[in-house]
Amino acid sequence: MPNQDERFDPFPLTDTQHAYLLGRTDLFELGNVSTHAYYEFEGELDIPRFVAAWQRLVERHDVLRVVIDVERLEQRVLPEVPPVPIEVVDLRKADEDTVRRRVEEIRARLSHEVVPADRWPLFTIALCRLTDTRVRAHISFDALILDYLSWKLLLADLSRYYLDPAVPLPELEATFRDYVLAETRLRDTELYQQSEDYWVRRLPTLPPAPQLPRAQDPATITHPRFVGRRVRLEASRWSRLKARAAKAGLTPTGLALAAFAEVLGVFSRGSHFCINVPRMNRLPLHPQADRILGEFASFTLLEVDNRGRDSFAERARRIQRQIWHDLTHQYVSGVRLLRELARVQGGADRALMPVVLTSTIGLRGGDKPLLGGQLEEIYTISQTPQVFLDVQIDEHDGALFVNWDAVDEVFPPGLMDTMFEAFHTLLQLLEADEDSWSAVDLGTTSGTPTARAGVSGPDQPLPGILVQDLFLDQARRRPADTAVISSGRSLSYAELHAEAHRVAHWLRARGAQPNHPVAIVMDKGWEQIVAAYGVLFAGAPYLPIDPTQPAPRIRRILERAGTALVLTQSALAAGSEWSHGRQLLCVDTEVDSTLSSDPPPVLQQPDDLAYVLFTSGSTGEPKGAMLKHDGMVNASNWVRSSPPWPSIPGLPPQWSCPSRGRTAPAIAAWPDT
Repeated sequence: MPNQDERFDPFPLTDTQHAYLLGRTDLFELGNVSTHAYYEFEGELDIPRFVAAWQRLVERHDVLRVVIDVERLEQRVLPEVPPVPIEVVDLRKADEDTVRRRVEEIRARLSHEVVPADRWPLFTIALCRLTDTRVRAHISFDALILDYLSWKLLLADLSRYYLDPAVPLPELEATFRDYVLAETRLRDTELYQQSEDYWVRRLPTLPPAPQLPRAQDPATITHPRFVGRRVRLEASRWSRLKARAAKAGLTPTGLALAAFAEVLGVFSRGSHFCINVPRMNRLPLHPQADRILGEFASFTLLEVDNRGRDSFAERARRIQRQIWHDLTHQYVSGVRLLRELARVQGGADRALMPVVLTSTIGLRGGDKPLLGGQLEEIYTISQTPQVFLDVQIDEHDGALFVNWDAVDEVFPPGLMDTMFEAFHTLLQLLEADEDSWSAVDLGTTSGTPTARAGVSGPDQPLPGILVQDLFLDQARRRPADTAVISSGRSLSYAELHAEAHRVAHWLRARGAQPNHPVAIVMDKGWEQIVAAYGVLFAGAPYLPIDPTQPAPRIRRILERAGTALVLTQSALAAGSEWSHGRQLLCVDTEVDSTLSSDPPPVLQQPDDLAYVLFTSGSTGEPKGAMLKHDGMVNASNWVRSSPPWPSIPGLPPQWSCPSRGRTAPAIAAWPDT
């Protein structure tokens, strides 16, 4: 396979590279996107040593010197390149606000950049020197040259060169070019023909992608912007969950696929659909194939059929058997499958399989601390053309990390938050309760497409009621039923109704009014629910803030929202650095029982704000997403018409919606049915 004599001659793009290049154009639905990944790391760093390590990486790995001829659809390796351009920003003497602003400016510039494919380099590095030794590293790369496994291998080599500049790594005999040409020749073999025949038979029988509700036609979105969400399942819990999976005959990736399919089944129009599953395995075309950097990735179209009445474990094993069988026919690229699917079904410009789950658990090059633990990853975001939901799962230091990147504007407000939190909750349920594995109904098997079809879409009128009206309907129908259960207190609907109205009167007396947010800074507990409804009954929108965020960030969110009223808990209020100049009410200890439990006069209209959610967005600067009552009620109606959420053992059947973590953004919008 190796051919050093032609090492710098042009060679063809892989199918995946070709698709990524076309995805940069506006010829396709959800195009105008560079397949791209962006990371931030922070820690103690010797900058000259770091720069030297990168220089050695570029010299070692040909693909880091690749440029692409977009006219000829070819690529070539540059024999020589200038020193690696690394921007260094000295912020050692800057104040806190300046540091924050400069860091966020760099994030905004690099996190969604589209670098010219015909110019070197197809990666960008910037370093912010925070102190004499502490550095924030910003690294952006185009997936035209690196898949995720290659990125992990790159970081491993970077660590080796940084920790020991004189370390001799084994010489690479083969190159990315050699691999691409060998894979091209594979298409003339019987092995390839067998794979092609398999997929030609399979494709006409495959179901579509999950039919998730949409707020707008993806074809109308000219510049998709991905919003990232991330959660960590701590090592001890992840270890127990993997043990349960192994007992059920599942790999960690098989478990993740099955759990993802469960959540998709709750929100999709049915439980028979396809998930786009990238595969990182390289074909064994050379003994060093697993040490070469490049864009080797492809994907498989995984059929999920959860329409039966099997247990979760049985459904999961069926999904795992299906993907294992599909992977025995892996020699045809996923891009070619999509092209054939578009030919059969029509709509070559549409995003046919836009729901993706990528697992890199267990891949080589992966779970070692970067630079011996000197740098810690603190932020990441990715984007892919013709994709609107891209979930990645990986393992670091024994813990599970889930990245959930989505084009939020495609979906109804709050839907991606709810789905993300449902996925996390389901993993926790499967770890905590062994009986859940034998449960038949975890939320995907009792779909009601006709009910879902009746929910307001982007072209249908919105309901014309307020979010709190949904709760009032429940409180009137079953006042004695349990509404909230937490470790500290349980509340009936009548009790929740009364507590929320007392909070509302406290807020109304202090000027709460429509479209002026009231902040809720709370840990998970019954107080969240009381606070959210209290704000809504007071006539204001609520602003949930995670109390684990740094105090300066909480302060900035409060300032940007212009809120002077904050609902919190006594443990958080004591000594808080963010509360100066604001009126606080500790809902757990300070609500005056003499305040009226009757509702105050209604102030809002359906087109007023119901809640404001601040996220980092693409820049890291707190950015508010504003949702109105009519939009939230519409999304709530859709959720209420969907199959039930995973039931929690020991709770009544109406408890179909599990807790959504810290001050969940849409917590007041999802009452029981």
